[in-house]
Amino acid sequence: MASLLVSVRSAHEACLAIGAGAAIIDVKEPLEGALGRACATTWRAIRDVVPAQVPLSLALGELGEFADFERETLAELSRIAPAPAYLKLGLAGAGPRWRERLRAIREAARQAGVRSAWVAVVYLDWSAVDAPEPADVVAHALELRDCPGVLFDTGSKVSACVLGDALPALASAIRGGGRFVAAAGGLALGGLARARVLDPDVIAVRGAACQGGDRTAAIDPRRVRQLVAEAARLDAPGRPPRTHTGGARAAKADHTRNQ
Repeated sequence: MASLLVSVRSAHEACLAIGAGAAIIDVKEPLEGALGRACATTWRAIRDVVPAQVPLSLALGELGEFADFERETLAELSRIAPAPAYLKLGLAGAGPRWRERLRAIREAARQAGVRSAWVAVVYLDWSAVDAPEPADVVAHALELRDCPGVLFDTGSKVSACVLGDALPALASAIRGGGRFVAAAGGLALGGLARARVLDPDVIAVRGAACQGGDRTAAIDPRRVRQLVAEAARLDAPGRPPRTHTGGARAAKADHTRNQ
């Protein structure tokens, strides 16, 4: 069964999502974009209410804008305890040297004492948001020892998630490399079956878990419970039980090692 990740913007929403069955809590500010960075005060408030055994993920915005607050952000991240399991940076408008920039950020984070793992992000609408092609991001992720998984998302929340013919092969390569596959981007309540082409270990939602399906509205526990049930039924037909280290199990293992 796939695990459900719910993106929240406050400690109250985190409590609602956990109470409704979310396996992973992600922090982002939806008004700031697909992977909108919340403020450090919000990070700390949510860290205080998320149990240590529940993996915590932080969205840090887009790579192109990260330089504007990199030093401050890494200092804040190093002070969060327990450390978040995952960090994510989007690649919209990342430019041709995105690989080098990501490596530099990971090294700066290591030197700053940040112990979280960096999840790679593929934007399925890569052409529209000027991001690297999915195959290039996946290939880069598989070269990294410290990348536990890949998130398939959309940089623009205006259109629905685009699931192309090449994606099953990419997802298979990710799992073959011992990483997890997470699927997000335009997933609507009752429509999670569209993500089956990726056979994901993690389903990541914001809008689908909110009142009225509006990603800027509050988390709706009833919707979260329904999504948990739908994610549990998502396995592709004939797929054997998940025995690899993907999903919430991997997040918990990574998180335990970081303590």
